[in-house]
Amino acid sequence: MPISAATPWPARANTRLELWGGHECTVNRVHDAWFDQTIRAGHQDRPQDLALFGQLGITRLRYPALWERISPESPDVQDFAWTDERLPEIRRLGMQPIVTLCHHGSGPHYTSLLDDSFAPGLARHAAAVAGRYPWIEDYTPVNEPLTTARFSALYGFWYPRHRDERAFWHASLNEIDATRLSMRAIRQINPAARLIQTDDLGYCHASSPLQAEADFQNERRWMGWDLLCGTVVPGHPLWARIAGFGLGDRLRRIADDPCPPDVIGINHYLSSERLLDHHVERHGGRGVADAGVHLSNGVAHVDVDAARSIPDQVIGLSGLIEQAWERYRLPIAVTECHNGSTRDEQARWFIEGWDTAEALRQRGVEVLALTAWSLLGSYDWNRMVRSTGGHHEAGVFDVRGGEPRPTLMARVLKDLAEGRRPAGPGVGERGWWHAERRVPTIKTVTAAPFAIVAGDPMLTDAAVAACTIRALPHVVLDTPSPARLAAERPWAIFDARMDRAATSAGMGGIPCRTGHHRRCGPDRRAGRFGCRGRPRVADRRRRTLVRPCRAASAGRGAGRPG
Repeated sequence: MPISAATPWPARANTRLELWGGHECTVNRVHDAWFDQTIRAGHQDRPQDLALFGQLGITRLRYPALWERISPESPDVQDFAWTDERLPEIRRLGMQPIVTLCHHGSGPHYTSLLDDSFAPGLARHAAAVAGRYPWIEDYTPVNEPLTTARFSALYGFWYPRHRDERAFWHASLNEIDATRLSMRAIRQINPAARLIQTDDLGYCHASSPLQAEADFQNERRWMGWDLLCGTVVPGHPLWARIAGFGLGDRLRRIADDPCPPDVIGINHYLSSERLLDHHVERHGGRGVADAGVHLSNGVAHVDVDAARSIPDQVIGLSGLIEQAWERYRLPIAVTECHNGSTRDEQARWFIEGWDTAEALRQRGVEVLALTAWSLLGSYDWNRMVRSTGGHHEAGVFDVRGGEPRPTLMARVLKDLAEGRRPAGPGVGERGWWHAERRVPTIKTVTAAPFAIVAGDPMLTDAAVAACTIRALPHVVLDTPSPARLAAERPWAIFDARMDRAATSAGMGGIPCRTGHHRRCGPDRRAGRFGCRGRPRVADRRRRTLVRPCRAASAGRGAGRPG
């Protein structure tokens, strides 16, 4: 039976696909460090950015009124000065805000995803926002609840940094309760308020020994929307698993008082489709964001981008939207469309998404909009925002110079908003994700690898690129423990950490042949690794430091596309 939204999406005389936009506004916490994308992008002090957004032809703008920013110290103290200046301006410029209340966060310091106060606390914040801006109709109380719970309570990336399945489900249910309570509070003020519920939607492929794990993950990806729709009841594929953690009563309460989304918000990236592969030796050059070799029921495997690993085409955005439509029969919007790559590849990805949405609409799928995400770019998502590495992905505007500079994407969005086919050098070509070169030739590695100790992202990515170009077997190590080194037996180690000596990792001191230091280590005067700030490679065979790897000077552009 189709699920009914609480507030039907308004019918329009203009039935064209809408162009939405979004500002990357994540505020996430790692230990006691907070990472605020709005501050890092400079948007904190540039309200004039909103006029640039309005010139793109955007009809709705995903924008923050975050709990962590408005009530950072106490739920009793609220500072709306920043949003007072911006939310009315968004409306004046002809855009409607889609307000986010918690974006990859765990709440202010006085709560967390695992705290009983999280859901009622966010609902209290939601009521305050709705009371101050009663004209706002579209809300996302919790952005990507399932993804945030995975990163915070299953993978241990973000606060509260748990790695436990029960903690993951506990956090997920807290976020769902927070969404339900927040929308109830908002609708007491504005009964017409709509829930636009976002989450990442991908798919997990697998080699045969890992198919059971992939099947579980492919069921788990729906859980945020399933819970809100009230379909997680006895007989649901994951009911018994979650209830087995003592959470059955909570599941019943949620199912008895559902809060179906008015719009299913699909966030989809080239990395959203994954491959679980037990052929570990085939993936020596996997990205440094990967945690390394995993175990599932005793089977060692890697978790890598399917787009770079599967020769046949992946399911793709079209197939995933169709899956969501068949499951829920609710209006759908692609609420994040972004490709962290070159300008032309970004344009190709977005245009392909637009064409996909238009084609699905022709087939009767109710796709409302495509969202240009990261209008001002984003920082350090190549390392899941676990530390400050200075890695910037430009969005529709490039802010590295201090002021937003329009990129090719700005012209593409204007053309699409005005009904024109985007044109320009290279824009009409197929993206790298369709090219045969995206999947490397698989060769069994028998030689000792070159080891890269992950650290500074520029140096790490450059070293990986240099090894790939030279067809050198290599392995990226998050932590070069003696046991891991003994297992890998690398012929050389490149240490890209800015605050470590090249000879750490249990190798002992290696004399520096330049004579500048007794032992090679960080040069605080130069602020970089190695003698006089130059990265060094430790060679076990000669027990010396060889000349600097050229990868160290390859620059920001040496990293992988996407």
